[in-house]
Amino acid sequence: MSEAPAAALEQLRQLIYRLDLDEADRRCADGLAAYPEFRDGYGHPAFLKEALRLALLRLRHDEAGRLAEQLRSRLRPNDPSVHVLLARHHARMGDRDAARAAWGKVLEMVPNHAEARMGLQAAAVPSVIVNGVTMVPL
Repeated sequence: MSEAPAAALEQLRQLIYRLDLDEADRRCADGLAAYPEFRDGYGHPAFLKEALRLALLRLRHDEAGRLAEQLRSRLRPNDPSVHVLLARHHARMGDRDAARAAWGKVLEMVPNHAEARMGLQAAAVPSVIVNGVTMVPL
């Protein structure tokens, strides 16, 4: 990784972690423009992947769909990363059917994917939302 894009990516991730989303949007756009081909440690287009995460976090579904397709087109055919990001998002949002579908796609690509197996099991457990908190019976 070259120093400048790696540092910009780390700064962007810190902004997202701190939920400084307006500044994260600006930095992500700058990173996409300056380093469109920069890859993260997994070999993924780093700023495009962070743009997708931001769109999901901000519930910009149309943008997220467009970015997911862009990212999917730039990954290896059997790379489940887009489906993993979508599954995590659907699970956080409480959309169990969409989470199950996304985890299922991950398992079609990588049958022994541990997180997908656990995610699929978690999506099958009944839960109730109380005061904005998802409660799972023990």
